[in-house]
Amino acid sequence: MNVFDPRHVWGNFETQKKFFRSQDNSNYTSYADFIANSKIDSELKEFKYYKPFNFVPSYGSSVTVQFENNEIEYGNKYVSSKPALLNRVAMSFDVNFNDRSDKDANEIIKFLEENENDVFVMQKHEYSELNDDEKFKSLISLDPYFVQEFKCFQFSLTESYRDLNSITANFYNQDFSMLTLKYLLFANSMSEKRKNIFQEYFYKKHLDILPSYSVNSNSTFHTKDYSLGNSRSEYSKDGTFSRTDEISITYEKMTDLDAYKILCLIIGRQGIETFTFNTIKPELRTSKFTCTSIKHDYVYKDTNTLQLNLKEEKIKKNFNI
Repeated sequence: MNVFDPRHVWGNFETQKKFFRSQDNSNYTSYADFIANSKIDSELKEFKYYKPFNFVPSYGSSVTVQFENNEIEYGNKYVSSKPALLNRVAMSFDVNFNDRSDKDANEIIKFLEENENDVFVMQKHEYSELNDDEKFKSLISLDPYFVQEFKCFQFSLTESYRDLNSITANFYNQDFSMLTLKYLLFANSMSEKRKNIFQEYFYKKHLDILPSYSVNSNSTFHTKDYSLGNSRSEYSKDGTFSRTDEISITYEKMTDLDAYKILCLIIGRQGIETFTFNTIKPELRTSKFTCTSIKHDYVYKDTNTLQLNLKEEKIKKNFNI
């Protein structure tokens, strides 16, 4: 008699992954072991994925990081942000594969079709291909993100000429939570230089790197209106915090390490905790902000553009798990 054991189903979903086979790995004996230890090992052990997505994206690809929050409005226009769910960090990779031959384009499309609605691993460099100082990069999809498991929701193909194709695909990940977010940007096997940057900026509360021009700001005055009979309306400010300020700032021509500093600080605040930032003229002031979304464009080698959408907060907010 066959007895249904829900642990078998749970195991298939959570601890068994087709891209990580125990017969190919002796250092990490299971996928659960690999996930639990690969980010915290000071020296990354040898491991191998089974049929990863190893096509290298072209420059012009981008990553969007968004924190999903619920906003609760109290009296005097005081707004409090709360995590909308546990796994609330949405990672969206818009990856481009430009000027690919028919053969390469067919292989990319075939891989995506075979993994339709299924999780796959993206890995640009295998462990065995890297020197000891760069072994940690085998855990990276696009620098500096230690995220490799994705689903592909859509892709498009442009045939520019004979044997010349371009593919754009969207990869999505929502595995990180408020408890594991640190490991989006950190692995214990990465270089000491990166570790020092992480330790300084992931817990930092002041954004001290000046943005590029231009800076876009949008201010809204919230009002109450009153009217009696056929009289015209009268207006007054709505609450103590009646003004809302939103700022979009851009960092252009950022090196990989400078971009990493900003990403550590912003992602470390999780879209809820405030940090201070000195706004530029003509309205020069130091204010408290939250950032709920980041767009990271890969322009060229060691050249990045970051766009941050900031919301000014009137009250300091700390994030407590």
